[in-house]
Amino acid sequence: MDIGIVLRKARERKNLTLADAEDGTKIMSKYLAAMEQEKFTEVPAGIYGSGFIRIYARFLEIDADELVARYREATGSWPAPPEDEEVPRAKVRPARRIWYYAALAVFAGLVIVSALGSGLFSR
Repeated sequence: MDIGIVLRKARERKNLTLADAEDGTKIMSKYLAAMEQEKFTEVPAGIYGSGFIRIYARFLEIDADELVARYREATGSWPAPPEDEEVPRAKVRPARRIWYYAALAVFAGLVIVSALGSGLFSR
């Protein structure tokens, strides 16, 4: 079965209009209609198109991964890495800005405590 037919039938089974689907997915109805008609040249290319397919399929509660794979195969866009190949992950560093503000707060606290302790604010 084709991608567009699967999407349209799933939407119709839920008695939803394209406007309902637009409200639920935040994807413009012209793109939803284009996907249902398999006019993929009218849908943003690359990762946006496969993202639209994934969002729409999840909204309709159908297998998103299968439809995205079909879409990628049909359009030749953004092939998924082989399942046996490990995908490199970006290294995540803790935010340095947090440490800066924490050190600044500790320093300000020490200044206030030492000022209070020296009697600077007493009469």
